[in-house]
Amino acid sequence: MEFYESGALDNLSVDIEHEAELVQFLDSVVAKLEGDRDIRTTSIFFRQIPMQTTKAELEALCTTYEGFRRVCLTDPAPERKFLRRGWATFDADVQIRNICYEFNSTKLHELELSPIVNRELKNRLRPVTGLGPVEEERRLASKLLRILDDEWQSESLDALVLYLRVVHSVDFYNGSEYAQEDSMPNRCGVLHVRGAEGVAVSSPEERVKGLFEAHEKPSEDGARNEDEEIEKFMNANCQEIGKEKWVCPLSGKKFKGPEFVRKHILNKHQDKLDEVKKEVGIWV
Repeated sequence: MEFYESGALDNLSVDIEHEAELVQFLDSVVAKLEGDRDIRTTSIFFRQIPMQTTKAELEALCTTYEGFRRVCLTDPAPERKFLRRGWATFDADVQIRNICYEFNSTKLHELELSPIVNRELKNRLRPVTGLGPVEEERRLASKLLRILDDEWQSESLDALVLYLRVVHSVDFYNGSEYAQEDSMPNRCGVLHVRGAEGVAVSSPEERVKGLFEAHEKPSEDGARNEDEEIEKFMNANCQEIGKEKWVCPLSGKKFKGPEFVRKHILNKHQDKLDEVKKEVGIWV
């Protein structure tokens, strides 16, 4: 908030022509977040992590290496057999390729993590075209900020766009939100800005529709069908390993039939079912 209260945004324009000033502002925000450390980092991307893995478990693997800063762990993804993904961030001067090589022989819950060195962020500012009238864009940005339960407001569209980006990780001109950005390798990374040339975006209402749907109170029937997603989860965790032999990968226990696995999941892994409901945006 101090950046806004001090008037740091008064002369900033979210336009590609002001790239140097915008990057300097974003870097100053990152410097505050990182404390006294260098804002430059390097990182490893884990392409697959078992569903039952906790953030503490991943941190325990990484803290043995000097220069470790933080980890980020995604929620289980139904479309990827409920596997997670993760990132481990380190100081920029560590031997990141050596660390990544050592992680290649590491497993969590009997699953290889498939680590790769994360690519360096390039083209931090990305110009877009086809934006709506300034007043319409400002109205939508202001409305979104109110939905996010924020008391701060401004008559300046540029101030609203930058506030949404820095405080709420919302890239307004791209209609996207960067989840868990404070735990990711690049804090205040990509920012879409106005430009004479660039990627053409859809109409203002269409562009930010997903942001409003994500933060407004869901309808009674939910964003997705709960039974369908639970069924997908059940099927993914009822695995046949032989004749009349089934296993629950969540616990490793074996059963004579899939109906017994399902009953086991309902009785012993209700927390995992709750995670599925949370993942698909259903409140029950």
